[in-house]
Amino acid sequence: MNYDIVVIGGGIIGLATAKSLKKLDPKLAVAVFEKEPNLGAFASGKNSGVIHSGFYYTPDSLKAKFCKTGNENLKQLISKHAIPILNCGKVVVTRSDSEIPQLENLYRRGLENGIQLELREEKDLVKVEPFAETKSSFLWSPNTSVSDPNLVIEALAEECRDLGIEILLNSKISIDDSKNLSNHGVRIFPKWLINCAGARSLDIAHKFDVGKKYSQMPFLGTYLSADLKSLPLQTLIYPVPHPVNPFLGVHFTLSTIGRIKIGPTAIPIINPEHNGFNKMNVINDLANFARSSIAITKSKNHNLSSLTFNDVAKINSRVLIRNASLLVPKVRDVKNWKRYPSAARAQLVDLENGKLEQDFVIEHSTNSTHVLNAVSPGWTSAMPFGDYIALQVINRLSTAN
Repeated sequence: MNYDIVVIGGGIIGLATAKSLKKLDPKLAVAVFEKEPNLGAFASGKNSGVIHSGFYYTPDSLKAKFCKTGNENLKQLISKHAIPILNCGKVVVTRSDSEIPQLENLYRRGLENGIQLELREEKDLVKVEPFAETKSSFLWSPNTSVSDPNLVIEALAEECRDLGIEILLNSKISIDDSKNLSNHGVRIFPKWLINCAGARSLDIAHKFDVGKKYSQMPFLGTYLSADLKSLPLQTLIYPVPHPVNPFLGVHFTLSTIGRIKIGPTAIPIINPEHNGFNKMNVINDLANFARSSIAITKSKNHNLSSLTFNDVAKINSRVLIRNASLLVPKVRDVKNWKRYPSAARAQLVDLENGKLEQDFVIEHSTNSTHVLNAVSPGWTSAMPFGDYIALQVINRLSTAN
């Protein structure tokens, strides 16, 4: 099987990158290999569907560079394919006076990133979201929206196929010691490989001697869900994020089908795909978890034991609801909460300093490019991020030839 470029991973970033490649050079033979029977089987299809506006991220980061444009690009795709979207906006509230300086920092960062954002007084919150509470002030992000991740992936895949991109499901890619690729034993001969395998991207990268300074720490996110009628929120409601850990805390999200969710947790787990013990690469996953845990524990950048203890407790519905009640007290009155399907996010760990990488990370080797860290807002940023990856690959491919 001969291709100019092979993309491993049929999540939103893999598809967006493949599409960008064909737009840049329609003559390229591009194929996307996905090991599952459906696209977006993991983080891409199981995320909250929130289209972030882009005010969280430091101005010099790739996240800040891509999120605002990604928000616009995603909404264009959604409009083109008549996919449901909820343009509800988002509020960020404080739970104590001590969080006010962090809220103000978020506001300044948003303005620096060119994001439409308002810092408003506490008395105005009832006009935006009557059920939420805050101390002194809150942020209002009108451009934050919600859509259906799986419908977006289907639309993007349709556009890829229309451009002549092959999408092969149920693939079984193997890479031998000489870095030769096969799918179900059939050799593949690409001029360039792009690794967008999400939770398994680092495993593939290591076969190409890339990303050796990193390991992964998977975190499990669990939610509770209820009918929106039981708590008719108007917007998404978030707390001020943790100043060090790369998580946004327990928050409220809405869906296009009239559901409300609270969560997620951030519980360290061993299996980065959270798809059953029989599908684990047991030795590799255990070793990876051990390396990550040791590196984080030795560093002063994160408190893994505190993070683990606090979030494991949130598996208990009452604890999760108690956390959510700091934002919306009436959440305690809702009685019909149900468990929502869990999903894992694989967070890259720098083994040299024990830090959880908070930006997108891409590394290259001879004839290959590896997307090692594409966590939130990876879904929102997928289109311009795919353009960025594709342009780098096209330039490297032309140089190699």
